[in-house]
Amino acid sequence: MILNYIAEKFTSSDEFKEIRKRQQEGSTISIEGISSSSFPLITASLYQNDPRQIFVITENSQKMNEVYLDLSCLADNSILATMPPWETLPYEFISSPEKTERDRITTIYRLLKKDPLITVTTVEALIRNLPSPEFFIKKGMTLEVDDEYPFDDLLEMLIDYGYSREARVEAFGHFSVKGGIIDIFLPSHENPVRLDFFGDTLESIREFDLNSQISYSKLESEIIFPRKELILFQKEKKEIGRILRNALSAGLELPDDLTVKLENDDLASFRGIEDIFPAVMATTTLLTYMDDNALIIFNDTPELMSKRKLIEKTFSELYAKKRDKTLCLKPEELIDTTAFDKAREKAVKLQTMTTARDSLKPSLRGMANYHGKIKAVREEISSRIEKGWKIIITTGFEGQARRLFDLLSEFKPDSDFDKINPEKNLNIVISPYREGLEINEIKLLLFSDHEIFGKSYRKKKQFKKKSSRPIDSFLDLKVGDYVVHINHGIGIFRSIERMTAGGVERDFLMIEYAEGDKLYVSLDQITLVQKYIGLESRSPKL
Repeated sequence: MILNYIAEKFTSSDEFKEIRKRQQEGSTISIEGISSSSFPLITASLYQNDPRQIFVITENSQKMNEVYLDLSCLADNSILATMPPWETLPYEFISSPEKTERDRITTIYRLLKKDPLITVTTVEALIRNLPSPEFFIKKGMTLEVDDEYPFDDLLEMLIDYGYSREARVEAFGHFSVKGGIIDIFLPSHENPVRLDFFGDTLESIREFDLNSQISYSKLESEIIFPRKELILFQKEKKEIGRILRNALSAGLELPDDLTVKLENDDLASFRGIEDIFPAVMATTTLLTYMDDNALIIFNDTPELMSKRKLIEKTFSELYAKKRDKTLCLKPEELIDTTAFDKAREKAVKLQTMTTARDSLKPSLRGMANYHGKIKAVREEISSRIEKGWKIIITTGFEGQARRLFDLLSEFKPDSDFDKINPEKNLNIVISPYREGLEINEIKLLLFSDHEIFGKSYRKKKQFKKKSSRPIDSFLDLKVGDYVVHINHGIGIFRSIERMTAGGVERDFLMIEYAEGDKLYVSLDQITLVQKYIGLESRSPKL
């Protein structure tokens, strides 16, 4: 939160006070014509001025993570959370990777506590159904020091709750037993907890350090929640088993591993449970987890509206394609697009385009790219300082910070790169803030090292209008179709494959090129691909 100083300064500006005034009047707020790099600043400033639940809606997981990273530069990590989408295609019997499961369940428990929190999420996570808060509250078991609990029953409960028994707790979701001590890594804590029993009496609860195993932070009580968001219990397992058996009897196909689980009556959790659980329990949307006075922020409303339509189309078309082959719930049982409309009605809308006359238009502009022209950077900084401006330069690396310190030594920047010195005209700090920002009203210029040194961009190729057309969804493609990738040219669409990239599991288009070369394109980058249109009698050259 090294850039918290900027949010503090901005909250004192007249432009921010006008935002707050409209909020207090209950007016619909649209803030337009601003740089996207100002979105996190506005969010952090709103929280700083009035701490409460804030939900930031972004287009996809990539933008969610980018916004979260920028917010971490402006606000303390303890008030930040992400609620990622499952990022799985419906009716494919695929579940999210463990990191997504952990991020979601951790945030759900934090929201249930009703603490002020900035939650960054996506359109899909907003409209896709999830279990109601009551489902989680009922499943929570409260343990209190000096009370008695059947020790063996507690161990059995942890297994039912999806925890994995290990020799030593080393990661989230593990628990271990040593005599009368149970160590467990719960989703509601950043560190594991140690339950110390004498017989069936719980004598103490302490958090402990994962590396040193040393206990600290004595607790009087603890609530044990399920490890995963979707853990089925006896009533739900019985009902889901009936539904699956009926599907098989009707000639519908189910994955082999699910059939084996059904035969073994092992249905507490399984791949693809996200698309079936609404059949056996009450569902709701993320809106239900929001306080009455929660603030919703839409980042780039036009993009969000487009994404909502794409999700709706994908679910509908996949349902039509697969309902006769496998067990499929109707799209309206899996997603609730009215949640988007309800959120939009009361959201603070941030966007780069200007569309409404009565919108607020604060002077929050992006920065030019100097492409390594240090002389021009020096001249800009000198001119701004003469006019009373403060300059802050961010970089993610200490070596780069020292390089900038030497290059700009004439302005006498502070040599401490871990904080901002308000007395200095120029500060260089180590911070991962992605893009620069000009805040005219408080006379503050925020550079990133990317704007100073530039990047080597290749000029984007343009699609030939007569030989390709846009793809709205991967459903527009059939195996064997020729496609054109903006950077790689003509190839053949071969399949959709589930892969892990950067620690995240997701779906990719597999495009084949000459000599068997393969390109994998994440579905959230499908705008880079267009369908090839040419003469039917002539195959294009790959």
